Amino acid sequence: MRRGKTRTLDRAMPVLAIEVHLNGDKITVAGANELSVLTAAVSAVRLKAGAAPEISLQVGGITSREHLDWITKQGLKPGDSVTLRVLEVEEADPPVQSLRVPCSQELRAVAAAEGRRERGLTARSRATRRKRRAPKRGR
Repeated sequence: MRRGKTRTLDRAMPVLAIEVHLNGDKITVAGANELSVLTAAVSAVRLKAGAAPEISLQVGGITSREHLDWITKQGLKPGDSVTLRVLEVEEADPPVQSLRVPCSQELRAVAAAEGRRERGLTARSRATRRKRRAPKRGR
């Protein structure tokens, strides 16, 4: 008999998650199986000198196959309180948005198809053609 940890199939594995509260109200519990990345960020961007900054909250993650978003751009204002708590949960909230990431074989196939579709000159051949058409100096 082998020693070590065994997985029970009838119980779900805990999921690493971030619980997000805004001004005391729970917004989401972000997390998913097979996450490679899980992030929560508050950012402030001032687009013009002297203008008020745009403050936002974003929560997202990446698996091997998808980009996931639980909060895409929650507007914040000075004085707002954002609380993050790192948890392990049996089940997290589903993301509000997900974008499938193509595998490397799909990317290669698309690149090959686009290469076949391109007709015309490369940057190098355009420069060579311009040189050939340019009038010769000193003759």
